[in-house]
Amino acid sequence: MPRFDPAEFGRLLARLTPQQLRQAKALVAEARERAEAVLEIDARAEARRARGGARSA
Repeated sequence: MPRFDPAEFGRLLARLTPQQLRQAKALVAEARERAEAVLEIDARAEARRARGGARSA
């Protein structure tokens, strides 16, 4: 997987139309929400494992 290049990312964003930029922002916001939900689920599962309430997979 290639390394993240902030300059290249900036050039990519600069080529987007305002509508494409809004769509990209919405995709990022949705991905962030999903990632936060996954982290919360993982934290709860880890807390249960720490209390001995569930077996780890």
